[in-house]
Amino acid sequence: MARVLIAGCGYVGTELGLRLVDRGHAVWAVRQRASLLPPELHPHSADLTDPDAVAKLPFPFDFVVFAAAPAAGTEEAYEQAYIHALSRVLEAASNGRPPKRVLLTSSTSVYAQSDGGWVDESSPTHPSSFRGTIVLQAEEILRQSGSSFSILRLGGIYGPERTSLLDRVLAGEAVLTPGSSKYTNRIHRDDAASALLHLLELDPCAEVYVGVDEEPARLDEVLQWVAARTGSHLLEGNYPGPESPPNHASRGLNKRCSSALLRASGFQFLYPSYRQGYSDLLARELPELGDLTLESP
Repeated sequence: MARVLIAGCGYVGTELGLRLVDRGHAVWAVRQRASLLPPELHPHSADLTDPDAVAKLPFPFDFVVFAAAPAAGTEEAYEQAYIHALSRVLEAASNGRPPKRVLLTSSTSVYAQSDGGWVDESSPTHPSSFRGTIVLQAEEILRQSGSSFSILRLGGIYGPERTSLLDRVLAGEAVLTPGSSKYTNRIHRDDAASALLHLLELDPCAEVYVGVDEEPARLDEVLQWVAARTGSHLLEGNYPGPESPPNHASRGLNKRCSSALLRASGFQFLYPSYRQGYSDLLARELPELGDLTLESP
């Protein structure tokens, strides 16, 4: 049985923690509102930027998973989550027996490629936003910490209770952008948690993995697929200027992220594309639709 700390135990971390408990491991889960966590995860309320609060956690741990998310979309919030909180956790973990491995949930926002080409772990990282820049700084802090580590750069996470794309389509608010639709990269929450569990058990483990499903897809393709299965109407628009349409995923850069290295390590996706993932979500959200085919319309 391993002792595992999940620092910043939110959407993905909670799912990971439950899977670890099912395997017989002891999990300590930390977030500011620990009342939101299931009791089997040994919930702890703590501000991870407070060194005194972090030092009170029951170190040492065999594994540390840092999965904190910023409390807001501001530069200050990103620095608090990825720079200050990570530094405090690494400092506390380094006292006494160090963990066997530290896992960091990073982001594909560290890549600024926008020509629709493929990127992987070896691609240049030149973030175009403060978000990607700060996340990349967090990766470097981890590299310089002296800890054994691995980094999982996650794409857009969706799943139960994260259904904004479905909600827009069902509400008739999703907008097609003919001729300018961008590639999107996503991963289902369950696959993100499974990938972290896989990396905790993998030996040897590479320093960096890209965590996205097997099939990047243009946003228009995904919207049309969902609309065809729900009988929903899509708006059409053309946005040649700087203003973006009201599709959240369209605001990102245009790149195709490859998870080939993660798959080569033995990981298998439960939802290898948006089709499987959104079929599952539609079955949960709209059971009246009945069995949904995975065939293209």
